[in-house]
Amino acid sequence: MNTGEEQKHAGKEECKTETKNSESNMSDLSKWWHDPAHVIQSIGIFIGTIVALIYAGQLCQMIKQNQLTRETFTTDKRAWIGVSKVAGKPILNNPFIAHMEFINTGKTPAIEASVTFVGEPLPKGVSPDFTREDKVPLDYHGLIMPNAPYHMKVPLTNNDEPLNQAGWKDIDSETVIYWIHGFVPYEDIFGCPHKLTYCYAFSKEQGEFSPCRDHNTTDDNKCKN
Repeated sequence: MNTGEEQKHAGKEECKTETKNSESNMSDLSKWWHDPAHVIQSIGIFIGTIVALIYAGQLCQMIKQNQLTRETFTTDKRAWIGVSKVAGKPILNNPFIAHMEFINTGKTPAIEASVTFVGEPLPKGVSPDFTREDKVPLDYHGLIMPNAPYHMKVPLTNNDEPLNQAGWKDIDSETVIYWIHGFVPYEDIFGCPHKLTYCYAFSKEQGEFSPCRDHNTTDDNKCKN
């Protein structure tokens, strides 16, 4: 037999072998599929996979819900410091002093609370430099209980000196505006830091201190516990 015929014969034998293997595999598969035990096992694996996926999804939702519940709880229970009152009017030949009241409207104490303030007269049209607050020593207060007001006096004339005639005229003509601004850092009982910033200016027209357009903020920090 020549080489060409040998190759053809080998090819035919190889084809027969592959056909037999394929038929054998199909036969094995048919036997496996018609075996009730194998079918039940396959169905069990499929159902088990579906159940595992459902449980995994439920677990994920439970974790998210737990985190949301914890955040809601801490937000509801945390301390919230705010300015409740700023009073004071300029009186000729008397020190110009503003009386501030802070209050914790939260349900738990504010811890390690401090207050810093800057009281200053500025020419009309000039806004305060809020970075000055970082250079002023903090007035440490410590604990501020819920609904317990914290009072503070802010002198607006140098060294509590009486408001002289020139100063009175500046206020009356509104060539000078008296400002109060600062911040209050504190922590809640969950160990999360917070910060209140505040700013008020005396309005001659209204005869009282009014909030500034800027620098009156409170944070909404949500620390991980």
